Amino acid sequence: MGNTYYNQGNLDQAIAKYQKALQIDPNIAQAHNNLGWVYQNQGKLDQAVPLFKKAIGIDPNLALAHNGLGWVYQNQGKLDQAIAQYQKALQINPNYIEVHYGLACTSSLKNETAQAVE
Repeated sequence: MGNTYYNQGNLDQAIAKYQKALQIDPNIAQAHNNLGWVYQNQGKLDQAVPLFKKAIGIDPNLALAHNGLGWVYQNQGKLDQAIAQYQKALQINPNYIEVHYGLACTSSLKNETAQAVE
């Protein structure tokens, strides 16, 4: 149900449903991941990080969570950490197009930052 609200753009309802699911079973990696994406999309990056980390702790092979954490780190300017998460996601799913895109964007940002410092 949280996914339905999320897809409709009703983020407050999505948050409520994901939180309810986690109250019932705090070991649902996908619910932590999905809640992390909601917060990431709201710009609440500091709230998203522990959710993605929790999802990864429950299911280290959840490429979606590694991708989410990579996006958050990229937006926080933590480019090396973002690249590491994208690489983990690609080890799990080498065909994950969004991760290739995130990795390319982050690598580009890192190169621009290095050139700016020079």
